[in-house]
Amino acid sequence: DTRSAAVCDVYMGAFYYLCDRLDEAMASLERGLQTAESLGDDDIQASTVAFKGLYYYIQGLYREAADCFEHALAVEHTRDDRVFNQYLPLFIGHSAALIGHFNRAVGVLDAYRRKAQLEGDKSWATLYQASLAMVLLRMNRRKEALAHINEAREVAIETSNDRALYFAHRGLILYHYMEGRYSEAEEVARQASSYEQPERDYT
Repeated sequence: DTRSAAVCDVYMGAFYYLCDRLDEAMASLERGLQTAESLGDDDIQASTVAFKGLYYYIQGLYREAADCFEHALAVEHTRDDRVFNQYLPLFIGHSAALIGHFNRAVGVLDAYRRKAQLEGDKSWATLYQASLAMVLLRMNRRKEALAHINEAREVAIETSNDRALYFAHRGLILYHYMEGRYSEAEEVARQASSYEQPERDYT
C-alpha cells in the first residue's frame, strides 16, 4: 500500500546514503517523503521525520536537519524499530556543531555516550565519545577532548572497533595539529591509514 511504499523508500534512501550513493539516496528520500506528506497523518510523519532530517543533511541544510533529528530522538523511545536511531546523535552533533551550536552538540553526544555505557554498548559509546571529542576540539577545549580521545582509542582497540578508532585517530590528528606538533600528527595519520574507514563520516 501507499504507506508501506513511503516507508520502504525512506529506508532505501538511508541505505543508499550509507553506501555513498547520494543521487539514489536523494531520489528515494524525496519520493518517500512526498508520499508520506500526501498521507498527512501524524503517525507516518513521526515515522519519517529522521529521514526528513537526512534529506536536509545531505543538502547541507544543517539547522533544519538538526531540528528533525532531535524531533526523531524525542519520539524514538516509543517505537520498536531503531535501525536508524542510533545514528541520530551523531547526525545531531555534526549538524549542531556546523551551525555553531556547540553546547547543543556536546549535550546530545555526551548524554547518549553515557546511555550507551550504562547499557553496556561499548561500540556505540566509544563512537559517540570520539565524536564528542571532535566537537570539544572545535570549542578549543583541548585537554578535555584529549581525555575523551585517549579513552575512546583505548576501548576501540580493545574491542576491535575500527569505526570508532578511525574517529578517535581523526581527533588525535587534529589535537596534535592544533598544538603545533605536526610530526606527531603525521605519525598518527600513518597509523590510522591501516584501519578500515567507515562508510560515511559524521564528524
